[in-house]
Amino acid sequence: MTTPDTEKLSLTPAPTPALRAMSYATVAFLCAWPLLEFVIHNYALMTSEKAAVIGVVFLSGFAFAAGVLFVTVRISGPSNAPRCFLAAYAVIIFFFSFPQIMEAARWLFGVLGLFLPPHFGYAAVFIGAPLFFLIFGNHTVLLKIAFVFSLAVVGATVVELSLIAPGDEPAEVRVGDSESPRPVIPAVGNSVPKTPSPSISVGGTGKDKKARGDGRYRPNVYNIILDGYARADQLKAVLGFDNTPFLKALAEHGFHIDPRARANYPQSRFSFASFLSMDYPYSESDKFSDYSRLYAVLNGINATIQNTWARGYRYIHIGNGVWGETQCVEHPKIICRTPNPSIIRNKTLEILNSLNRLTPLSYFVSISGKFSHVTTVTDVQKTVATASFKGPFLLFAHSLPPHSPYTSRADCSNQPIVQFNLSGGLDKNKYLEALQCVNRRLIAFVDYIDEHDPEAIVIFHSDHGSRFLTDWTQPLDAWTEKQFNERFGILFAVRAPGRCMEELPAGFTLVNLFRFVFACLDGKAPEYLENRHFIVTDSGSIDFGRVHLYPARN
Repeated sequence: MTTPDTEKLSLTPAPTPALRAMSYATVAFLCAWPLLEFVIHNYALMTSEKAAVIGVVFLSGFAFAAGVLFVTVRISGPSNAPRCFLAAYAVIIFFFSFPQIMEAARWLFGVLGLFLPPHFGYAAVFIGAPLFFLIFGNHTVLLKIAFVFSLAVVGATVVELSLIAPGDEPAEVRVGDSESPRPVIPAVGNSVPKTPSPSISVGGTGKDKKARGDGRYRPNVYNIILDGYARADQLKAVLGFDNTPFLKALAEHGFHIDPRARANYPQSRFSFASFLSMDYPYSESDKFSDYSRLYAVLNGINATIQNTWARGYRYIHIGNGVWGETQCVEHPKIICRTPNPSIIRNKTLEILNSLNRLTPLSYFVSISGKFSHVTTVTDVQKTVATASFKGPFLLFAHSLPPHSPYTSRADCSNQPIVQFNLSGGLDKNKYLEALQCVNRRLIAFVDYIDEHDPEAIVIFHSDHGSRFLTDWTQPLDAWTEKQFNERFGILFAVRAPGRCMEELPAGFTLVNLFRFVFACLDGKAPEYLENRHFIVTDSGSIDFGRVHLYPARN
């Protein structure tokens, strides 16, 4: 029996069954919220198997939290249940809001002029908010507010998830695709199966300063691919962004920028295969059921490497770090310099890495740092500066930015929130921020080359444009002109000797990239292929395996 004295010790009467049910529902909603948010931001990675793994992770966390709450309520008494549930609510919210709170703390400390690390702010919020609810949270009004808020948050997330169409996130690039074969590269002079290898003769009468005794031009060649970097007119038309200042800066450094440059294919693996093979791997009369022919080209059996070696050049490969299809293969004549080339092959680790970034655990343990790396232009510059390569060499570097995941802001500081997801996570503002960071890094790279290797041939280009207008679910022959121009319009900037630039046509396409380079080295007129543009799609589409020739107007 309760006495008046014991009643005074209790802050409020024991909650009603309805209030207790509301407490349980609030925590349940808040446990479901991070799971739903995670699925939305990593939709392209979701399969039934991976969804099951994530479900087990979240349900285990929910079960643990429920157990702790149950024990706490049993010890403290039923009348304290609301405050315990509100404290748990705060823990869940702030545990899965680590990047946002860190960013807010960084901004606040900057405004206040406090030279404190942002994790101090996170610790204050993460510890202070639950304590506040434990002390003051035993009020029906607060619990009802928390319940309504949690219901609204989960409801909005469910609606957002329901609006994602099955084809919105194509598996255009896959992290660590374990199905990619790693073929043995034949010796120079051997036949290259399934890969057209045009033979460009060694010779020429180049009169540039850097030449061998036989008169051939012998500069180093820097070829840097900027994944998904859109052409200037498309940046303006699709995103309202003026890239003119950057292009003018490149021009002042002696670069020619082609305002009509295009890719030949809309996807990375096809685009890479086209300029590495110096030919069209698939045309409108072809059909395919897998990517084996492309994988052979991407992994070293290609005309570019063969022609590089034939000229006595060394081939240096710097991969992007996370896209498994342009990994560097082991070969005595290939120099691999990809920063942290380890790749997440286990899809469970890939998913857990995305989850890890949402929580304070990433401050102590970085799965991404251990298993992968996103190569930037700065990484390329550091590699060139520290490796002391002996020339002549052709350096092939694949920088993932500005492609997602968007890791950098415009000033090249780290983005506070990163979805480790190559195929999804489209965000126009973050894309533009990543692109502006790429611009800064490219100018820094050019300044370095101007000082240390001014006679080099330097080429910056993308493999395809952006994809904000692209609808991968539509038939191949249904692409509009606007969609085609955005996806195929690419950055193409080149600096080479004047005699070589005279042979560079307007409306350049990537299939002729190394035809231009090797002709320049040989002092000969290049033999260009006709510009053609083919639309392909990925597995899962009804048109997978078909190739559509787009009637582009040059």
